[in-house]
Amino acid sequence: MKNKILFLVDHKHRDLPSLALISYFLNNMGCKSKLVALGAYDETIKSFYPDFIVLPKPNHDFEKVMSWKLKGIKVVILDSEGNNQDIAFSYKIRIKPDVYLFWNDIEKNKYLYLSNTFNTHLKTLGYYRSDFLYPPMHELYDSKRKILARLSLNHKQPTLTIASSFQETFLSAERFKNKEKKRKSSLKGTDYRILIENDNKLRLLTENLIKILLNKYPNLNIVIKPHPHENVVYWNNFIKSLNNSNLKLLVGESINILFQISDFHIAKNACTTTVESRLYGIKSLELHTDKSIKFIPKKHFLSNYIATNTQQAICVIDSVLFNRNVYKSESLKNNNDVDSYCKKHLYKFDGLRCFEYAKYFVALANGKMVNPNRATIRKTLDDLKNIGLYFIVLIRKRINNSLHRQSKLETQVNNPTAENDRPTSELKGHLVDREYGLFDNRIKKGDEIPWFKKFDKNKHIQNLIK
Repeated sequence: MKNKILFLVDHKHRDLPSLALISYFLNNMGCKSKLVALGAYDETIKSFYPDFIVLPKPNHDFEKVMSWKLKGIKVVILDSEGNNQDIAFSYKIRIKPDVYLFWNDIEKNKYLYLSNTFNTHLKTLGYYRSDFLYPPMHELYDSKRKILARLSLNHKQPTLTIASSFQETFLSAERFKNKEKKRKSSLKGTDYRILIENDNKLRLLTENLIKILLNKYPNLNIVIKPHPHENVVYWNNFIKSLNNSNLKLLVGESINILFQISDFHIAKNACTTTVESRLYGIKSLELHTDKSIKFIPKKHFLSNYIATNTQQAICVIDSVLFNRNVYKSESLKNNNDVDSYCKKHLYKFDGLRCFEYAKYFVALANGKMVNPNRATIRKTLDDLKNIGLYFIVLIRKRINNSLHRQSKLETQVNNPTAENDRPTSELKGHLVDREYGLFDNRIKKGDEIPWFKKFDKNKHIQNLIK
């Protein structure tokens, strides 16, 4: 039995809870599992020597993945964003994984060629983070009143939550050029410039809406939670500039903390937080532009209301939070059924996804889930090509110190310190790289322990273990 499984955790506050829960179940099922930060795993791999490495995306560092494959380590993809709303989206996968796990069959069907030609085992198991939206799991978090007290907000006032997702709009010209080049080589999708143009319009709409809301509703709490990879320094400065005690920034927390305090939720076009808020029992509004529909099918519009300007948004907020002019918001209602959507795009909403993933990994460790080794000409040629390219990359690495500079940049961006040669800002007790603005995004050793202790006390989880 090959039972050592290593999870590479992308973002601490988005991905750690669910991966920790899968790991918790595995540890109770006789498997050995560990969690380590993405990009900080070399020493853990050497000491733990896993049989399986679980990645959050199918395109990771080429040299690293090839070195694992050549050592006989199986590579598993557990996509951190597995319900891509962009109608044209798919990955260009260079190194074919041994196993690819999906949120839904729609995404899985895009990659059937991996199974047919390259021997990858494909399996749909659903949206694993949805377990934390399941009612019996809400007790893992503090009460609404406690969270609002931490934010210095009045619990007697209604709370409007906003999930911003405008990370692409903060890029410098150099970062935009590099990211556009990387996107073209690693995935298919809507033109990157169109996406950024759309997001710029939506960010301006969101900022204007916040300013209007603060003036119109003096007794309304507004809490902004940036996307995990968004620049929190920008939003912190924006909030400071408005100087209003009812407006707060939520960082270093799970999205579920936002839902715990929300009376009404706002997101941008087809954001995952929309369907999450609906599953949490919270009404929602999505902000769109006239271009959104061109690259996002309407089936992904899951909010109760849709607005394309501040007047429409104010009309909805008047109706939902203050019961004023209810009839005016009727034309802005959206009628997509969230239950039908979940069955098709999130597989199941039953609080059992992490448990089912864990059971799958146990079967994987027992050798029951990897496809029989089918040698095909295309697979053999692909393997030989990647092996040849791997050695070329190794040679280049030894003679080109630009790779070292890139590694140094990633370290300083993800783990900023006072000694770094990059400018930083302090935010809520943490140093944040001023340009990238990533807040406390990498897990550290032992970060999973507090979650394990919470799992020990949760009746839903303990019943599954029994």
